[in-house]
Amino acid sequence: MVLAKFLALDFDSEQWAVVSGSANAGRVSIHRALAWDEKQTLSLATAKALGQSLRDHLKAERIGSAPVLACVPRDRLILKEISYPPVPAADEPAVVKFQVLRDLTTAPESSVVDYLPGPDPRAGGERRTLVVVIPKDLLAAYQEVCSAAGLKLAALLPRPFATAMCLTQMAGDEDRDSAASSGAVAVMSLGNRWAEFCVLKDGHLVLARSMTAPAAGEESAVVGEIRRNLAVYAGQSAQAPVQALYVAEGGRHATLADRLKTTLAIPVYRLDPFSGLADRELPFEGRGAFAAAVGALYARAQFKKLPINFVHPKESKPPRDPNKWKAVAAACAVVVLAVGTAVYGMTTLAARDRELKELNVVKVGLDGQLQQMEKDDANRVAVQDWMNNRIIWLDELYDLTERFPGGDSARVLKLSADPLTHTAKDKQHIGRMSLEGVTTETPKELDNFFKHLQADQYYGVEPPTFGRNMLRVEPFRFRSQFKGSMSVQNREPKKYQLSLSAEPPARRRDLKQNAGQDAAFGIGGDLP
Repeated sequence: MVLAKFLALDFDSEQWAVVSGSANAGRVSIHRALAWDEKQTLSLATAKALGQSLRDHLKAERIGSAPVLACVPRDRLILKEISYPPVPAADEPAVVKFQVLRDLTTAPESSVVDYLPGPDPRAGGERRTLVVVIPKDLLAAYQEVCSAAGLKLAALLPRPFATAMCLTQMAGDEDRDSAASSGAVAVMSLGNRWAEFCVLKDGHLVLARSMTAPAAGEESAVVGEIRRNLAVYAGQSAQAPVQALYVAEGGRHATLADRLKTTLAIPVYRLDPFSGLADRELPFEGRGAFAAAVGALYARAQFKKLPINFVHPKESKPPRDPNKWKAVAAACAVVVLAVGTAVYGMTTLAARDRELKELNVVKVGLDGQLQQMEKDDANRVAVQDWMNNRIIWLDELYDLTERFPGGDSARVLKLSADPLTHTAKDKQHIGRMSLEGVTTETPKELDNFFKHLQADQYYGVEPPTFGRNMLRVEPFRFRSQFKGSMSVQNREPKKYQLSLSAEPPARRRDLKQNAGQDAAFGIGGDLP
């Protein structure tokens, strides 16, 4: 797959011209070029379909995606030359925009304005510039085309400017005396269905007009239109007449340059945007339609930042020095009060917008902190709730062991401890212990055990029940069995203060007694 650093696009009169190439450090390398016809013109309604068609053609030609440099035809542009007093560079875009928009019938917010600065005037003189305006919907249509094709629109520039760049580069490379870089020259580029006429003076674009593309076999009709355009320019700049005409032709207009040589009084040259390139991937016919696309690549190679780009038009920079801004505002008020008022209003609005964005960023950050704090509070509440609703069962078991009567009067055979869902009436007792065991026939010590628990503020003791020993555990010694339960209140670990005081049984004495019993039954053994 061919990988290009840039894709230059030119679409006009239902005809695409696409050039794939790279532009670095003032040099241009062209990889591929192709052209095809469409059945619809460019608008917001057709942009998506045109973008899909562009994507399919690039895929079929195995051309990889790259940033797009697109050209706007002359008939979709508003060109206006204006003059304005010298102002600081930071304020120039606002002054130019104000000057041109006050003469337009369209709303300022629906237009995109950029301009080509003219040559520097003499000291103290007025500056002149060529302002270019396009509808904002047209910019949106080009962006939609690139989005549908899976591409990114890096620059949108006027076709006359791109054609002028192509002429300057090509004429500079030719080994002949030309006026492309000095004096005034004209260039006419033709596609199958469109034509444009431009005039450059000292390398700067000063005139651009759309023309009617001549029909096949009727190229002579275009001569009169060329002469009229030359006359229009001569009426504006009689002191610098056009010295030569360059014709970017091809296809069905391949012989137009030869005809013009015999009818015009100025030299006529052919302009081949692929001059010197004999690559089999480049078309041999209809090369004039690629002049603007190739010129866009030359413009990108020559300028780090394009002099004119509707994607990133020139904008006023916010003032850094308040005193300098006051001086500029005063100077503008002296020259033209309306200009000063507009510049000040636009600058203040931009500052408020920036302040609002900064405050929104701060608000988002504070909202995030608030959400985190709310989450931490919820976690703390959950932990505290868990701490308030737990029983330390090991300490409870320890205290129960210390309080329970000795093994001669009662024994616990079954013990269960479970959490207890507290009710509205009893919110403190959150656990329950149940005891089941055997005891002697007169369980005085066991009664005292339950009474002591009842007297303790941390327990809610239910009356125990007694019955005959049905558990078959030492029935001759423990003739009764009991069941008891108590609710348990939550308390902190430091409030468990009982200490187990039971002494271990006399193991040696028990062993001797057991030995005597074994001897009685005929079981031998010596004790130490």
